[in-house]
Amino acid sequence: MTLPAVKVENLSYRYPSSQAPALKGVNLEIGRGETVLIAGRSGCGKTTLARCLNGLIPHFHGGEISGKILVNGANPLTLPVWKTASSVGMIFQNPESQIFTLVVEDEVAFGPENLALPRTEISKRVDWAIAAVGLSRLKKKHVFELSDGQKQRLAVASALSCLPDILIFDEATSNLDKKAREDFLVLLTELKRRWGKTIILIDHRVSGLENVVDRVVLMENGSIAASGGRSILSDDRIVRKFGLRGCVFEGNPVFSPPKSAGEEIIEARSASFGYAGGFALNNVNFSIYRGESVAITGGNGSGKTTLLKLIAGLLKPGAGSIRLLERDTRKGRWNELSRVASVVLQNPDRQIFMNSVYEEVAFSRRIADPGKPSEEMVEKILFRMGISEIKNRHPHSLSQGEKQRVTVASAIAKRPDVLLLDEPTSGMDGYHLGLLIESLAKLKKDGLTIIIASHDAELLFKLCGRFFVIENGKVYETGGSLSNHMKFFCSQ
Repeated sequence: MTLPAVKVENLSYRYPSSQAPALKGVNLEIGRGETVLIAGRSGCGKTTLARCLNGLIPHFHGGEISGKILVNGANPLTLPVWKTASSVGMIFQNPESQIFTLVVEDEVAFGPENLALPRTEISKRVDWAIAAVGLSRLKKKHVFELSDGQKQRLAVASALSCLPDILIFDEATSNLDKKAREDFLVLLTELKRRWGKTIILIDHRVSGLENVVDRVVLMENGSIAASGGRSILSDDRIVRKFGLRGCVFEGNPVFSPPKSAGEEIIEARSASFGYAGGFALNNVNFSIYRGESVAITGGNGSGKTTLLKLIAGLLKPGAGSIRLLERDTRKGRWNELSRVASVVLQNPDRQIFMNSVYEEVAFSRRIADPGKPSEEMVEKILFRMGISEIKNRHPHSLSQGEKQRVTVASAIAKRPDVLLLDEPTSGMDGYHLGLLIESLAKLKKDGLTIIIASHDAELLFKLCGRFFVIENGKVYETGGSLSNHMKFFCSQ
């Protein structure tokens, strides 16, 4: 009788920093060569379960654990992590947390080198893995010159190069553009069909997965609430209850036509910016008005994040100018510009520094209103973003989706004139996406200018009235109807 790839019996776990258990009585079996989607709202225990399967729990995170786990016939709770890693590859939500070297090809070679493989075998695996994720032209590039989407692809390549029997992808497509996500789904099919890999996907976005997965496991409050075949993904009741996200957008979009008059709040005139490797943006011109919501789109590495940082004053144009509420960003000090424009970065860990969620939001509120922040106002923001119940938790103990909501709440608390959001829905389920859209729509009506760099079609089409596309260093404003935009973005 063939042993299952994964067998979990009555697994419960509590993090050291938490009073409540993250997992409660989980039972799960995954067959060899099976592709399984584990889904559910942010904070339900998906990532925690994955950390148990690869041994990070309890060896790295500590805490209290009970129950039994077998992965490839071995117990990851007792094996050293390095031994489990040879059979279980995991791609985390935050790709930077698993980058060890400075050059793309060196990073992909890091795993096979630690397995003491022959040099020729390492070289062959590196070339294959890099090509599989579409990074061949960047193999000599410094890893920290990559966009976050490209770093995510790099993390996938690094896992693939070790050829583990089991691959766990934790929100691995969250920052990928349309083409990269389509390629990734093809890769998953090939990993199963040609190499017989067991694949565990953790994701909220299910568009396209109905043709990839064999089974769906749904989690809620640390337990498995339901499971079934791939047809479960087309059940509207299930989709809504568990925060799954597909290509069908519910509700009325907040889409509005471009403004041609009003207070000009941002002005870019012949602005250019280049990195050491060459130009990122060249001769950019546009105007944005108070109360607008603008989408910035384009492929991974096209310059979306660079443009947001230029608007905020985090980067200075090498030529031309960008003015933010009449302030020249080349001359303005960051502490002054930050009172006008709040930025939410792709990686929330870069912006979280307080000891509780409440303190994180209250700190930003204090910037807008020096002195003791209004407790009522802070509580209102926490409630609006759906994080009231975790206000006493340490931010770094949260899931990626929860961290994302904390950083957005902190940005809103500063009461800026301009809100700059860089992939703000990474790891965010459908339910909390709805809360975010509702909150931003209300702020927009109050005059807040919102600029979003994202691949998230649902967020953009429900909120944004204008679309900028970056391609080959140029910024173009797209025209056409909402339906035409949706056709272009629907597969993202």
